[in-house]
Amino acid sequence: MNTQRKTITDAANIVKMKNYANNIDKVVNSTKKDIVNTAKQYQNNSLASQTGFVAEEVHIGSFNIDSALKRSSLKAVKEKNGFHGDYKILDGEKVVSKGEFKHYSTAKKTENAMRGYDDRDLIGPSDQVEDIQKIAKQRAMKNKITRPRVSKEHARVAKKVSDRIEKDGVKSKPKTLRQQRKLTKNGTKGKVVTKELLPDFKESMRSSVYGGALEGAKNGAVFGGGMSAVSNIVDVVNGKKTKTEALKDVTIDTAKSVADSAVKNAVGSATKVASIHLAEKVGNEVAKKALGSAAPIIVATTLVETGKDLYLYANGEIDGEEVIKNTGRNVTTAGGAWAGAEAGASIGTLVGGPVGTIVGGIFGGVIGALGVSALFD
Repeated sequence: MNTQRKTITDAANIVKMKNYANNIDKVVNSTKKDIVNTAKQYQNNSLASQTGFVAEEVHIGSFNIDSALKRSSLKAVKEKNGFHGDYKILDGEKVVSKGEFKHYSTAKKTENAMRGYDDRDLIGPSDQVEDIQKIAKQRAMKNKITRPRVSKEHARVAKKVSDRIEKDGVKSKPKTLRQQRKLTKNGTKGKVVTKELLPDFKESMRSSVYGGALEGAKNGAVFGGGMSAVSNIVDVVNGKKTKTEALKDVTIDTAKSVADSAVKNAVGSATKVASIHLAEKVGNEVAKKALGSAAPIIVATTLVETGKDLYLYANGEIDGEEVIKNTGRNVTTAGGAWAGAEAGASIGTLVGGPVGTIVGGIFGGVIGALGVSALFD
């Protein structure tokens, strides 16, 4: 890949990672805020009642966090004008699932409260689910002859009960009743630990790496491959290459761009997720802010490029001065892309709403990357 084409492709990757990182931060912060607000709103209720309300926020919020980590289009929301505990899962504007939350002090009480919700999913405490299923089956058998409608309701509970919202691989964070009560009490004090809402570290990393690699591969094909195609068509028209030579070069350029982008996006995405998990383990406030900023992603993606240069340096293909220069350019380009994307997205939002935000972010990122790269040179 030539330098300009590579810079543009790298900028597109940075923009996509910026959007990914910002979306995760937005959902995490919104969820924590909703938990605290709900805990305080119902703090004069009984603990059981307050816990039930907070449990709704925990499941809806943690589902949306998992969705953001996995780059899914699914979103959990409360149902407007619905009964207490109602939620639905949206894929864009389409409703793809509905459910109900029930959190009572015993499995018997929770199971009985879950009756009569037809085919809606039923979410309860994780330490009660097994008992709820047993109780529901027993009650279904007991009422099968004398009260068939009641029997069917219990049978539905046994079939539909779960400790999490789950749809197409996206799921909320299961909680025991004790864990949920502790989270509720902390929420009343204004404290919510992010880790309580995230999938475990290994699952988070797997999701971010896999999704990042796919996103990067698309960017590489669209930006790197697309620009190579345009460049080679011009060469064919000008008689510099035959059609066969041009097709071969486009294929090679696209393959290189796809592989390069896939690795960088996977590393950058995983770094964002790792920084979220790590942020609450460090005591230093400056370090926490750094982990929550763009810095980890920019450093991580730059290290991928630096690793390539160090390999070439070890083989004697480039000298130390070139390694230093390339590293400086890569850091500067990534930073310029991030800043340009922020500015471009802001301008795009004013001009064209959501679509303008996306287009403005991409153009802003590319312009920012090209500008600082040229300035660095």
